[in-house]
Amino acid sequence: MEDRAGNIWVGTRGSGLCKLEPKDRETGRFRTYSEKDGLPNNQIYAVLEDEAGDLWLSHNRGLSRFSPATGQIKNFGLIDGIQSPEFNGNSKFKSRSGELFFGGINGLNAFFPSRIKDNPYPPLVVISDLRIFDQQVPIGPDPNGRAILERSIIQTSSVRLSHAENMITLGFAALHFAAPEKNQYAYILEGFDPQWISAGTSRTATYTNLHSGRYVFRVRASNNDGLWNDEGASLSIVITPPFWKRLWFQAVAVLLALAVLAGAVGRRLWHQSQNRRQLEARVEARTAELLATNRRIQEEVTERQRLMEELQRLSATDDLTGVYNRRGFQTFGAELLKMGRRINAKAFTLYIDFDRLKSYNDRFGHGEGDKALRDLAAVLSQAFRETDVVARVGGDEFAVLGILDQDSPVEVLTERLQHLLQQLNAKRDELRRISLSIGVVSTAISPSLGIDDLIQAADKKMYEQKRLKN
Repeated sequence: MEDRAGNIWVGTRGSGLCKLEPKDRETGRFRTYSEKDGLPNNQIYAVLEDEAGDLWLSHNRGLSRFSPATGQIKNFGLIDGIQSPEFNGNSKFKSRSGELFFGGINGLNAFFPSRIKDNPYPPLVVISDLRIFDQQVPIGPDPNGRAILERSIIQTSSVRLSHAENMITLGFAALHFAAPEKNQYAYILEGFDPQWISAGTSRTATYTNLHSGRYVFRVRASNNDGLWNDEGASLSIVITPPFWKRLWFQAVAVLLALAVLAGAVGRRLWHQSQNRRQLEARVEARTAELLATNRRIQEEVTERQRLMEELQRLSATDDLTGVYNRRGFQTFGAELLKMGRRINAKAFTLYIDFDRLKSYNDRFGHGEGDKALRDLAAVLSQAFRETDVVARVGGDEFAVLGILDQDSPVEVLTERLQHLLQQLNAKRDELRRISLSIGVVSTAISPSLGIDDLIQAADKKMYEQKRLKN
């Protein structure tokens, strides 16, 4: 293909994209762009130039937009609407209006390049996990009564570790759900790393043999179009020194050395040394008593806090299925709406009814009915993301609430739910298969939008579907 600047572009079957400039036609010297330059695949099937002078390439891993002026490459895959990762050789067309067409093994893609905009919203970043020697740190006291985390790591600004806990792993996440697999990360441990470390799509960082001292872990992330949130998230980490490096131990060592030196002076100072030791012993004993008392008080306070948190968790969880109950749905759903409103996302809600659950129980018994409800809850938890709120809000009714980027379709998630439900039913005999009526709503998050508004709208659509079934 020859572009408007007179450059000839050749898509190869294994060597990437080749460029021949007018000045090099006599020598036949090509410039090659391949996977090392950012292409996802070197098997180029077709090349088209858009109205802006950018090149669009089809290959075995989707489509790519290549800018000859800057050398930048942006790749598009299944999540962007590509019919299949694989396209057909030389299957391309550009209309007079500038619309591009590429054919593949599952159909074709048609689009106007000028309408494809980059994502302008940087992602929120949180530190989501803390592990010591690859063991997750629990919230609250451990069996020895020591609490590293008083609350979730997301809500924690600093932690204090001993010198023996010097191998740590930190997990982090970008709360941006438009193509989250394309989010990129970078991190630095101030006081240890000399510069920022690019982590790609990896969401963990591990440090070993950390010396005692003060550190600050910082992480930042970019969205699927490479826009970075430079503010990111941070966690202060203090690693305490071993006892033999602490001031009090060094002070005791000095005292002991002085005592030995005093004993060498003579018996006249021996009695003074004895008196001093006795006084120190009484002070240490009294100090130990006070420390023990303070420790018992702290343990009681910590245990009460743990019990209160456990009661709060139980009050928001459905005993049968393990997902949230109606109270948990209202509480955590409201928090999710607040976050979506801040980042200008849209909300979606599913209201799901287990068709003919009463008949199911009458026929197979309540034990089988309860098992079916647990299986359905497991399918819902697997179908939706960790950030979505899944709850059982009635005997045979479930609800799901989540937030998406304005341009992201909720159908991707509902299709995943239908696929997982088909897999579950394939393992059950025909009479025990689960049938659902589902109402789906998706809307922008206005200042007045509430949980009940979403539930009512989704419930109405669910009953419309149930009427069509009946």
